[in-house]
Amino acid sequence: MIKSPIYLFYLVLSIFLFTTVVGVAQTTTAQDGTGGPDLWTSAANWDNGVPDCASHTSIVIPNGVTIIIRNTTIDLSACDIDITIESGGTLRFGSNNGNTSSLVLSAASSITLESGAEIEANTLGTSTGPEITINIGGNETWDGSDGDIIDEGIMDETTTDGSLPIGLLSFEGVQKEDHILVSWATAWEENNDYFALEKSLDGVHFSELQTIVGAGNSLVTQYYTYQDELSNAAIVYYRLRQIDYDGKFEEFEAISVRLSGMLKDQLMIYPNPTDDFALLTGIVDELSSLKVYDLSGTQVYPQIISTASSIQISFVDLLPGSYILRTATQSLRIQRNP
Repeated sequence: MIKSPIYLFYLVLSIFLFTTVVGVAQTTTAQDGTGGPDLWTSAANWDNGVPDCASHTSIVIPNGVTIIIRNTTIDLSACDIDITIESGGTLRFGSNNGNTSSLVLSAASSITLESGAEIEANTLGTSTGPEITINIGGNETWDGSDGDIIDEGIMDETTTDGSLPIGLLSFEGVQKEDHILVSWATAWEENNDYFALEKSLDGVHFSELQTIVGAGNSLVTQYYTYQDELSNAAIVYYRLRQIDYDGKFEEFEAISVRLSGMLKDQLMIYPNPTDDFALLTGIVDELSSLKVYDLSGTQVYPQIISTASSIQISFVDLLPGSYILRTATQSLRIQRNP
């Protein structure tokens, strides 16, 4: 059926009115404006207009761009907004004659600083102190007298004095002759109880591999290493979590290690022991048939027919104990934790 022009006109009009009233949540990214100071309040410094609660849910300050909050309060406490300052990006505060320069966010909002990002105060030759602040969820998380914040971390309502738990300098993994060497380094640490190193064979399901005691409080570079066993998987993923003495934690982006020269006919099950799920990897022919038995020889899992090089197995409905995985020509033993 062909719609009449009048019908189409009202259809377009209704869509326009709906999007105008409801609004479309979007990201706004800072950019170099056309002359003058790079003020937050200038529309020329944003690609989608000055950030507000009506139409924005995230804000990005990219590499090479500085945004300045000067002699004003930016109040976004009526909505939840995530701010990301990318590496090389800067959020700068300045105040003249005791005027307030502050950023106010809701309790569910946060500021993520990538490595090399910065929050600055007193770089304009103006005064610093309590009148330069970041407030999240009613808590003053930073003021100008705390000094500049440089490096990776997340500022939320629990942050005090602008202190981020650690400054992560590096996090990497390298395949060696008989193991995988995972290493990381910190520029500083504050109330750092320990690190939890996590591993995954698919980049999605992670399980804890090892905990490593942190330095507590440190202003010098700290180095950490862990040797993991080789896997026949093509890629292994590692993720790092940092845990404070009070149980608060920060999770860092996962890294991947591409492996070469592995025994392609070798089966690998991970994690072992497991709490609920395990990933079995190997060549397709070997995994074409999989059966799971308990130690009495009873098959406890329906036979799995596969054409993939990895199979995720659920142990959720099985009792704690040992089980045998039998593929086309090989057997593996796995333990389910209580």
